[in-house]
Amino acid sequence: MLDVLVIYVAAQILATFVAVTLTSTRADPDALLPVLVAVSPAMSLAVASAWLALRYDRWLQPLMGRRPPRVGDVGIGIAVGVVCLLGQRLIVLGIAALAERSGADLPVVQQTFREIAQQPGAVPLFVVTTVLLAPVAEEVIFRGVLFQGLRSRMSFWVAALVSAALFTIPHLFEGGGLLAGGIISSGILPLGIVFAALVERRGSLLPAVVAHATYNAIGVATLILLPGAV
Repeated sequence: MLDVLVIYVAAQILATFVAVTLTSTRADPDALLPVLVAVSPAMSLAVASAWLALRYDRWLQPLMGRRPPRVGDVGIGIAVGVVCLLGQRLIVLGIAALAERSGADLPVVQQTFREIAQQPGAVPLFVVTTVLLAPVAEEVIFRGVLFQGLRSRMSFWVAALVSAALFTIPHLFEGGGLLAGGIISSGILPLGIVFAALVERRGSLLPAVVAHATYNAIGVATLILLPGAV
C-alpha cells in the first residue's frame, strides 16, 4: 500500500507539472490534448520503475509473478480481454436502458477520449497511450505491486477486491462528469477482479497486461470507427 501511494502521488505531481508546463505554451489545444492524456501513464510507469528499483533488489522478477511468462498467456489474455469488453458493454447498455425507462438523460461517457479519437493526427499517440502505456502502467501498479503484495498477506478475494477498488477510483474522474465516470466504473471494478484472477491463476502478470491491452484496443477502435456508440 505504501509503495502504491508513493508511486501514485509522485506520478500525479510530475504529470501535473508536465501538463501545466505544456499548457502554458501556445500550442494548439487540440494537438496538445492527446499528449496530456499520455503524460499520466508515462509518468506512472517511470515513477514505478524508479521507485521499485531503488527500494528493492531484483524487483522485476517478483513484480512479473511467481512463474516465467508463457506463450499461452498471450492467447488467454486476448480471450479474456474480449470477454471482459463484451461484459462491460452489456453493463453500460443495461444502465442506459434503465436510464431511458426512468426518463433520465444518459451522459456522454469518455468525452475526452471521443474528442481525441476524431482527430486523425492524434490517433497514433492515442493508440500507443491506451493500448500500450496505460495497460502496462496500471497492471504494474495495481496487479504487480498492489495485488501481489496484498496477496502475500491475505486471501485472494480480499486482495483482489482492494486492488480492484483502488483501480476503479481514478476512472470515476474520466471526462464526462461524475455520473459518466460512475457508469464506466461500474464495469471497471469487476474488470480489476478478473485481472487479479488471471495473475493468481497463471502466476504471471503478462496475461493481465495482454487482457487489459486487448480490452482497451477494442474500446479505442470502437471510439474511432463508431464514435456515436455507447
